[in-house]
Amino acid sequence: IPHAGGVAALALSTVPIQTPAASDDCVKELIATGRWVEAYIPFDAKNSTQGFYMASLYGDPEAGQDNARLFNLALSAMARVGADSIYVLAGDFNCQIYRGAWWKAVFHTGSVRDVFSKHGAEFVGAPTYCNQRGWTGESIPTATNIDFVLGNKAAMCALSDARLLYSAPTRSGHLAISITLDHAVYHR
Repeated sequence: IPHAGGVAALALSTVPIQTPAASDDCVKELIATGRWVEAYIPFDAKNSTQGFYMASLYGDPEAGQDNARLFNLALSAMARVGADSIYVLAGDFNCQIYRGAWWKAVFHTGSVRDVFSKHGAEFVGAPTYCNQRGWTGESIPTATNIDFVLGNKAAMCALSDARLLYSAPTRSGHLAISITLDHAVYHR
């Protein structure tokens, strides 16, 4: 992401990743912000119709909790592919989503969930970022929870693991978040 300073996603696959066409207004607007990127990742090279969407979003650090317009666009982008398509949204949201009434209302609908609500409950609300040199993930006053991976209902069905990677700290002070999707479970 051009303005993101390090938001990234890694898919362990030999299947070529596809960039969906920006035909929807919400996606066009998200792309124009320079804070969004989206990919479609097929599970199998022989059948590109079975795969998942992965998007990365970088919240505006100046806006904090007031990134509602950006988040609404991201949720619209997720919804446009339908509830049966696996969609994962990850990123540095630059706000603590569990503190905002807006996010509480979103989670209440059940259409989107934090991956740690299904796997890794011990990580819900755990610090994911600290600008203190040498930070290793412990809960200290300067550490905060601003990095998230969210999934729609289909993604939550396919999710088989989610965890913070304390052993893979980044130079930026963010911890990596790892998820595993099991498409075989989802397609049963």
